[in-house]
Amino acid sequence: MSTEIHLTETQLTKVLHDKQHIGLMTIQELEAWASYLNNRFNIPILFNEEQEQVIFFKAVKKMDEILWQTLPNEIYGLFREIENGIDETEIEKFKELFANILNARLDIPYFKLFYPKAEEIEKSFIVAGLDFLVSAMRKGRSILL
Repeated sequence: MSTEIHLTETQLTKVLHDKQHIGLMTIQELEAWASYLNNRFNIPILFNEEQEQVIFFKAVKKMDEILWQTLPNEIYGLFREIENGIDETEIEKFKELFANILNARLDIPYFKLFYPKAEEIEKSFIVAGLDFLVSAMRKGRSILL
């Protein structure tokens, strides 16, 4: 069973002001995405789950910004569309498209501090994140369902 951890107001304010948030997702959507990843990855140094959540929140915020700046809202925004969305045959095409975009533009430098094979972990992180995102884009689904 996965646990959803929410940022405190102080953590959220700090993260959002690190760089002004430019993306499509709401705070609740970003937290859901970060929680999904937090339940699948563990940062092996001093971090507790709340500290990891901040790191994962920052990473998904960056992923949101990249996808929002690169894709039309009609495509990227499908994670909110319950009646519309992609069908099962399109899932892999969307994952591949999004993975190519993120692999070209996303760098998570702090993975290099914690993992000897940081590039592999970063790719695994992107794939896991896209599993969550693209699953939410299917017909009858949404990121918060």
